[in-house]
Amino acid sequence: LKYTQIDWDALYATNALQRDGHAVYAVGNRRSNNIAADIVAKVTTKLRGFDIDYGALVDIDSKRAFKVADDLLGANHILNIDYFIRDDATYSSKYRNNLRDNDLKIKGNQHYGYDYRLTRWNVGIFGVARWSIAGFDCEAGVNLSYVNIQRRGYFEKELLAGHRSYGKSRAALFYPSSFNARCEYHLGNNLFKAAVAVRGNAPREEAAFLQTDYNNRLADNLRTGITVAADIGYEYSNSKIALRTSLFLSHHSGECDILRYYDDLAE
Repeated sequence: LKYTQIDWDALYATNALQRDGHAVYAVGNRRSNNIAADIVAKVTTKLRGFDIDYGALVDIDSKRAFKVADDLLGANHILNIDYFIRDDATYSSKYRNNLRDNDLKIKGNQHYGYDYRLTRWNVGIFGVARWSIAGFDCEAGVNLSYVNIQRRGYFEKELLAGHRSYGKSRAALFYPSSFNARCEYHLGNNLFKAAVAVRGNAPREEAAFLQTDYNNRLADNLRTGITVAADIGYEYSNSKIALRTSLFLSHHSGECDILRYYDDLAE
């Protein structure tokens, strides 16, 4: 490499040469303000030979992501435009990042580039039963869930005008329910164990959209992933020795993710 450090003096000098005072170079900071809340209501009931827990839960995770101009390096302002598009032969005329603001000039610590919120709602009901009988200790549980993922754009990009980038997107809906069961059997110094679980997994918030920084468009073929797991084990123990062995299996299917890259790399 020719340069191993940033020549800050050159960056300041380049900005100083701009007649209108805009920053050719600036230091930006990508920020994320997160709000999370969990509400759980649980009831325990004891029946003959059974302990049962059941209830409902609400899980909210909301993240506002944006970029701010931390340091304009001596300049007066930075232009709130998409510099990648400005140099594009096809889309160079639609480079404004926010049609809702007629002033392209961004001062220090103001939002520029992108500004959006991702919100995930998870609402569910659950139940777990435990019982013991004839040396067996068993447990079985079920969780029925509803997941809602939505994006709200605060910038209206010129390239993606209207609801394509501004306001609330369509909601991505999933029902990632689960079931699990386990059982243990005690026979003297021997312990036999077995467990099985089937769990649904909703995609990550960022994987539900084609491009979260700019676009309200949902990704194609979104679906709930399925994980199936099983585990069997044996333990022997006495006052001098303890032996443990186990065999487990897990299988994942239907999961989806988004891989993003710039078209310059594809070329």
